[in-house]
Amino acid sequence: MNFFSILLGSFSLLFFLSCKEITAPQIDSDSNEVEILSYLSPFSPYIKDQSVDFFLKNPWYSYDQANHIIWPNFRVYGVRTNNQFYKVQFVDYYNNQSESGNYTVRYSTANGSPKIVNFSAKGCGNAFNNPDYEACLLDQEVNVYTYLNLETGDTWNMSDFEAEQNTTWHLAFKGTQVKLNSGNKGPGDVRLADLYLYGGFYPNVSASFQRLARESFTSKGLEFFNISFPLARAAYTLPSGIERVINEDSWYERYGIFHRAKSTNTWFVQTDDKNREWRFRILDIQEISHSNQVTDSKIIVGLMASESGLPFGPEISWSLPLIDNSKRLIRLCLDIDNQSIVECQNKNTDLIFSALNIGRRRVWRFNVSHGAYGPIPI
Repeated sequence: MNFFSILLGSFSLLFFLSCKEITAPQIDSDSNEVEILSYLSPFSPYIKDQSVDFFLKNPWYSYDQANHIIWPNFRVYGVRTNNQFYKVQFVDYYNNQSESGNYTVRYSTANGSPKIVNFSAKGCGNAFNNPDYEACLLDQEVNVYTYLNLETGDTWNMSDFEAEQNTTWHLAFKGTQVKLNSGNKGPGDVRLADLYLYGGFYPNVSASFQRLARESFTSKGLEFFNISFPLARAAYTLPSGIERVINEDSWYERYGIFHRAKSTNTWFVQTDDKNREWRFRILDIQEISHSNQVTDSKIIVGLMASESGLPFGPEISWSLPLIDNSKRLIRLCLDIDNQSIVECQNKNTDLIFSALNIGRRRVWRFNVSHGAYGPIPI
């Protein structure tokens, strides 16, 4: 059975495993360790306009279906929130009594020492191991997530409704499910990046439970966690519910009938010139109204360039063409390197601005062509 079948089986059959005695396996003496750093991929922070179900794409465990055991794979994650960076690693899913749903999580700040937090996040399990599963789903004291704040290490329980109003949590756990505080899961700005997975655990794609078990009974992935990662240069993916890197709620807000710039947020935009990086923000939005309706709009952007990794130069302003809000659809393709509007088929297109006008409803968007990352507060 390959790894993907195992993973899908774990999601469909188990969110939470029943208790099972776990003992250290016998390890073949001829098993060879592959050099850890050979599995370290090059880092690039640029991402495209694509949201992902992060832990489905980058799972933290493999499910041993034959023995009904969740084995952490000691993958290392990066967390960015409020322009702060953390490393996170899920170390165990069982307590000393081999009871599942009991997490051990290792975490640290960008330059800090590793810390450990232990907590229970059992939830209701599933219909296979919980005879009262249906009733449990209605029990708001049991069927809840456990929430973790990475700054303080505090954990607590609260309802989904409370979590949707709360910005102090970063990650939440229930059985094997993990969610982050952003997108359609919470009001925060948490972003996650896949930093490292030791490929030796997955020879020929399938999980080697023997190797995972050996690591679980020895150093528990500490060598992987202690790799020096450039956290600020990791690719922090878009969470479910956020479709664009330069997302609308981060660069403008509605103020009555007008749009107002959020000029304190900035993005780093990749262009066709790979030796140049641009820092991009919306400086101002100027609008003209008549009879309580906005007729024309102008967006002014701020740009700072960095050549071949050198410090950024002074900020320049660029006024985009006037937006006639009587037109139903407007599309502008931006060549950032030359501060010009080009045909959208042009390879120099770096950003695509679109405006949709339906009556008094105005929807504005920026889409990236080559990649970008942010927002980063200034």
